[in-house]
Amino acid sequence: MISTLIFYNIVLFLSTGLVFLSERTTTKLQGYLLKLMALVIVAFPVGLRYGLGRDYISYKRIYENIAHNADSYTSIEFGFYVLNRIFSFSGLNYEIFTLFISLFIFGVALKACPTKRKAFSFFLFILLFYFESFNIIRSVMVSSLMFLGITSYQKNRKTLNYLVLNAISFSIHKSAVIFFPILLFDKLIRRDILRFFVATFLFFSVFYFFYGRYIIDLIYSLAIVEQLGYSTYQGGRHDEISKFGTGVGYISRLGILIYPLLLSSFFLQKNPKNKVFIIVISISLATTLLSPYSGIFGILERLLYIGYILSILLVYSYKEIKFRKYYLILSVSLLYIFFNLKVFNGNTSFDAACINQSNMLYPYVSVFNKDDATAPMRNGCF
Repeated sequence: MISTLIFYNIVLFLSTGLVFLSERTTTKLQGYLLKLMALVIVAFPVGLRYGLGRDYISYKRIYENIAHNADSYTSIEFGFYVLNRIFSFSGLNYEIFTLFISLFIFGVALKACPTKRKAFSFFLFILLFYFESFNIIRSVMVSSLMFLGITSYQKNRKTLNYLVLNAISFSIHKSAVIFFPILLFDKLIRRDILRFFVATFLFFSVFYFFYGRYIIDLIYSLAIVEQLGYSTYQGGRHDEISKFGTGVGYISRLGILIYPLLLSSFFLQKNPKNKVFIIVISISLATTLLSPYSGIFGILERLLYIGYILSILLVYSYKEIKFRKYYLILSVSLLYIFFNLKVFNGNTSFDAACINQSNMLYPYVSVFNKDDATAPMRNGCF
């Protein structure tokens, strides 16, 4: 276990260090090569893993089913189906497909990171999404695409680019629809109204916590939710109440999001373009507040982990903020602790017939040493 923990930390710090160096090279070629090395280091362990991750079995079966009977497989979104079809039609094995997906996820995320804080932003992205990319592959693809959409829109305000990225994301996973209102809110809500909305939202957030189940039932009853097919989740396994544990991690996550929202007026005054970041953080906080009451909102919370990155980057950008240093130290330290704890906690497989290596993130097993996998994995699950 310790060796696996060291391995993941080497991936984290070495890839981030290379991105840091790439911003300080004398030529563009050197910078590109260092970034490419960083992507290889961070993406290859994800793409070439064997059996690791809760949904490894499910996605492997999807790929193989499409390869054998492509025309009859219609239970996934069109964009993700097309990706599977292209790779399977080319005769490439599943490991090449997952390697491409991992390079895509972290390549897009690296492109999305703000230029002046690229290494730090990429570090935060890995902390939050690295182990999620072992599991909820489509959701992390959406998160990386919309991370790019949000940061580029905040910079250049190109609506069409945002809509294209949102459309591509929706073709991969329909949960990407949650990012569409962000654009509408940014276009329609004035800054003074947004300040009032954020203040009201924070004031009533305690009610969202205590009456979360009622709010979720109300959301399920909305016509658009039913149209998208999410109403079918009500009462299912994804709608179960999450285990709360000690609540320390939950309260810590809330704190990371709430502090920049308390400073929203300051951020809007400094740069009106920060409005889109404030909107994303607010939606991220809403999903986090509701996540203990329904597993589906836990999935949406992970999809919107972008909000944590934007929260920390906003505070990092303005040195005059009170308690800035303490907030940054505590926030980054907590995310780093959570990153390492995931290695120990692992993940639970939904496939009762294959309770095996896919439940855990250790020991790390790749396609090159698959014989080291546990016996159940070798016998019948894969």
